[in-house]
Amino acid sequence: MDQLGLEPHVVKVEGEGWSFEEIGHQGALRILEVRGFPTNTILCSNDRLAIGLLSACYEMGFRVGRGEGCALRVASHDDHPFSRFTCPSLTTAAHDYDSVANHAFSTLNELIEAGGTFNDRQETLFAARLILRASA
Repeated sequence: MDQLGLEPHVVKVEGEGWSFEEIGHQGALRILEVRGFPTNTILCSNDRLAIGLLSACYEMGFRVGRGEGCALRVASHDDHPFSRFTCPSLTTAAHDYDSVANHAFSTLNELIEAGGTFNDRQETLFAARLILRASA
């Protein structure tokens, strides 16, 4: 977004627990009622919240997608197994969870062997794959 001179807007919805679809649905209804999204492109923090958002969009009559007549574009990340079955199907980023889990396990073992502390903080980046579907 920086390269294009655009500013991200963070919109938070309230909710507790593991009912992410319900949290996304209720939060999106409140925001859509007042046209509170500052742009027509929404990136959710996970697919389950986005599934709730898609449901709210349908309920409020907002057409989601890349095509003619679409009011909003919605994307997310996780590549949840249900994401390809939403309507429209959810554009998402797939993560290599096996690599992440293996690295976490190796790091935990190294931390134990090091006596519980590391001398340096390390960051590891893992590639994600864009799964382009109908929603964005």
